[in-house]
Amino acid sequence: MLTIDINNPKEHCNLACELCYSWNLEGMLSATDVKNIVQEHPEHSLIEFGGGEPLLHKEITDIISYLTLDMDKRVHIATNGTYVPPALLSLPKESRNKTHLQVSLHASDERLYGEITGKPRLFERVMHNLPIFKEYFVTLVNTVAYQRNFEDVPNIVELVKKYDLPHRVMLAFPEGRGKDIALLSPGQIAELTSYLLA
Repeated sequence: MLTIDINNPKEHCNLACELCYSWNLEGMLSATDVKNIVQEHPEHSLIEFGGGEPLLHKEITDIISYLTLDMDKRVHIATNGTYVPPALLSLPKESRNKTHLQVSLHASDERLYGEITGKPRLFERVMHNLPIFKEYFVTLVNTVAYQRNFEDVPNIVELVKKYDLPHRVMLAFPEGRGKDIALLSPGQIAELTSYLLA
């Protein structure tokens, strides 16, 4: 898998997540930049995009189309789920079948969502967009657990179940803007692991 952080979250993301690991990125890669990077690494069949918000990239559908149709690659996009580019849903089915979306959801309600992302009012938009993503793409939900949302993880799990989507819970990565967040203790990690396995 080749991971490409496609843009700078300070300028090209509509959230300001306190746990953002890629906050130290600069600039934005063009479609040509992305194509060149992928062409330089032909051994990778799966291309993953993160960064700032990939779906806000003005050329994201052209990039997806080129990689999936012209280069026969699979694409994985880590998105905050707040925005659905209209052109994304117009991609040919062959392209959509090779594109997976991973929607970040670190809270089960608007209040905590706002504390984590800085944008509480976008919580309902994510809830609205999840069924749309699911209809058009293979979609999963990703939750990053740390001290602020530890107690809320069971609520997030139950919320995601309502959408009948695969759900991954992982530990926070203390890099970028998230370098100072409070991580879970070993005891909390054991408790979380037990809960998820049960």
